[in-house]
Amino acid sequence: MSKSRHVEPKDNAELSVSVTFRHVDSSPAIRDYATDKVQRVTSKYLRRAEDAHIILSVAKRRHMAEINIHATHFDISAH
Repeated sequence: MSKSRHVEPKDNAELSVSVTFRHVDSSPAIRDYATDKVQRVTSKYLRRAEDAHIILSVAKRRHMAEINIHATHFDISAH
């Protein structure tokens, strides 16, 4: 017998996302892509994410992304 659970929708409408470009030209397409991906992940896995900071950088030929998400009770950092 399967039981169904009611899952409340997670509201991240107040999520503010900032994008920083280091040693790379900024592009609206890259900014929109990164912002959309972070908003999708936070709405799926986090209940109350407050803000996110995305840092996109290039060092020689190495492209790097760093994402810092501040939620209600904890911070997440991905490199």
